[in-house]
Amino acid sequence: MTTDTPIVVIKSGRTEAGAEAAASHTGSIAGSDEAYQAGFDQAGALRAMDIEGILDFGRVLADEPLLERDDVAVVTNGDGPDVLTTYTSGTHD
Repeated sequence: MTTDTPIVVIKSGRTEAGAEAAASHTGSIAGSDEAYQAGFDQAGALRAMDIEGILDFGRVLADEPLLERDDVAVVTNGDGPDVLTTYTSGTHD
């Protein structure tokens, strides 16, 4: 990642209760929040703390100039968000 390409992440399991819920769903890949935060910081990722936060980042970044390249990566936890994002990104040709 670079500072030229904004990356926004949201990770569940920040609190003790959230970590327990995440561990019951994803098992050992849940990991410690501190380790994830260190990785996000090292990579220069923007971290949203909740769904409202990720939507706020989206609103802010929507006003930024489009990237001058065609490669985009979408990583989600399900098919719905990636299909919608892929569909939407293709409408700005």
